[in-house]
Amino acid sequence: MIGDIVMFTPPNNAYSNSENTACKRIIAVGGETVQVRDGDIYVDGQERKLDIQTHRDAYPGPSPPIDFLSIDNPYLAYGVDKPYKVPEDQYFVLGDNSRYSVDSRCYGAIPRENILGRVVKIYWPLRSMGVIR
Repeated sequence: MIGDIVMFTPPNNAYSNSENTACKRIIAVGGETVQVRDGDIYVDGQERKLDIQTHRDAYPGPSPPIDFLSIDNPYLAYGVDKPYKVPEDQYFVLGDNSRYSVDSRCYGAIPRENILGRVVKIYWPLRSMGVIR
């Protein structure tokens, strides 16, 4: 389950209408404590490196990157300024392009019932078509 990309409905307190769906990678599960510092992921105090292939450098995202600790940040910062314990039966998710991603750092962990399924293939754009690794 760690490292899987899932499609889910963001929590009601999320950045957008809760009827929308999102796809993000599971970084930590219920009972684990997560912290994201300077782009590195720490789970229960140990750095968690995921062996993933992404195209994050090809899509730089909006400018500037999201500053989760800025004073005027409209989002909460879960697991950024201090460790965040993921509640049981919930999942902490991050976008692969995490400098620009609105994810669990903004809306907290995702309850199991919000997960719609695991993403296994990319079909668009055609140059990226293939199985998710």
